[in-house]
Amino acid sequence: MVSEFASNRPRKSNGAFATTSKVYDWLLEFECVRSWIESYQAPLTRKNYLAGLNLVCQRLNVTPDRIVKSARENGDKLPREFKTQLRGLLNSYVQEEKPSRAKRIYQSFRSFLVENEVTVTFTRQERIRYRRKKVIDERVPKRQDIYMLADAAENVKGWRDPLRKPGIRSCRS
Repeated sequence: MVSEFASNRPRKSNGAFATTSKVYDWLLEFECVRSWIESYQAPLTRKNYLAGLNLVCQRLNVTPDRIVKSARENGDKLPREFKTQLRGLLNSYVQEEKPSRAKRIYQSFRSFLVENEVTVTFTRQERIRYRRKKVIDERVPKRQDIYMLADAAENVKGWRDPLRKPGIRSCRS
């Protein structure tokens, strides 16, 4: 069963869905955004950076021009109220255990600010902490692997079996 939204969505002549406007298309109306995003050639980078800037603009509830204008009035630094809201957005993604998404949003926003000659710096206490999860596959050794390890241990220089009595050979020999 097709949803009501999908049934109303325009389709191409071959039946596939036609491309529609993206959520970040409104950003391209601003000259500061167009000049920034045109410096990137890779389509995926452009898409990710525009999506990140869109999230920041929605969270701050401002336009990109307003961000640049406020920063220039503040001595080419991001105003504190914008900075705290940005930290809240990034911390929400970190709390949801999505640190890579938070990092990508921060990179896109910082790239936008650098292009427009605005700086944003976090003090040591304000930095977003990223913890990498180390994924390890669990491997349960088989009986044959354990016997091989035991045999190899006998050949290690300087190792002696504390349970083995002198003059008695291994029971497996």
